[in-house]
Amino acid sequence: MTLTITNRLRSLYFAESKPKKLTPTDLALLTYLLLRETEDHFIYDSQETLGARLGCDRRTVSASIKRLKKLGWVTVEQKWDWNPKDAQENASDVRSVRPVHQPR
Repeated sequence: MTLTITNRLRSLYFAESKPKKLTPTDLALLTYLLLRETEDHFIYDSQETLGARLGCDRRTVSASIKRLKKLGWVTVEQKWDWNPKDAQENASDVRSVRPVHQPR
């Protein structure tokens, strides 16, 4: 683990200025994203995969991503492959997520 990731995790967990709205799932997701992140690409895990890795439901991951995006802690890129048969799945499937270096 690089020093940068270690410092970012330390500041995430021990910062007194972090929003009180952050849930344990938010912290787990941010930790996962920071550990998986590279400088040149997003993380292309589905919400289903993220839920399996974090031990929670896809809807919990979805709510966490929405909260973290609103707080400025992650950026999200949606998948827009339109197929009427699985439109419901595609509409809620976040295809890439990336932690933000400096949250708002």
